[in-house]
Amino acid sequence: MKKTAKTDTEDAFKFRSTFGEHYYDGYGARHETPHIVAYTGEVTAAGPGRVLISSPLGSCIAVCAYDPGTRVGGLAHVMLPGVPPAHAETGKDRYAAHALETLFSVMQNEGADPGNLLICLIGGANVLRREHDTIHIDNLRSLTSLILQRNLPICRTMTGGSERMMARMETKTGRIFQTTGNNPEEMLFDYFTHNIENPDN
Repeated sequence: MKKTAKTDTEDAFKFRSTFGEHYYDGYGARHETPHIVAYTGEVTAAGPGRVLISSPLGSCIAVCAYDPGTRVGGLAHVMLPGVPPAHAETGKDRYAAHALETLFSVMQNEGADPGNLLICLIGGANVLRREHDTIHIDNLRSLTSLILQRNLPICRTMTGGSERMMARMETKTGRIFQTTGNNPEEMLFDYFTHNIENPDN
């Protein structure tokens, strides 16, 4: 079993396993591949044969990173932009900057090359439809800036709107899927072929 990074850490990572025996995709099909769920403010990474899934995303954004050379994938469920407060002792991975540091570290622990990562972003919706609520925009701007500072490519995004989303990554195939609202799951990106199933989205 691989390890999943828990967010309420101090300096050292604490790990927990959240593997299930199966999961159901957006079409109701049953899959036997063990999966790991990243809840709000959590970061996870795993090698080939695992499926990484975000819990539902509102203004939060799922950072889906993948190293095609090692088939190691990682997912960070980011809640807030920027860096955590200086006095914060727990929940640091809720913040974009700290979550990315954790994501790249745990992926490297699984064998990934931090310089070889490809990124997709999913989420960042204004689900409450508040006119002056900008947290979803701030999250996207913060993550985009931090990722580009590392010279890592953002291959595909599915962000904005007002409906909740979910992200799912297959580490074996290098495919990432997204679900918006109650719609069926759709493939967003293939990390190996760079194919996009829905290029007009």
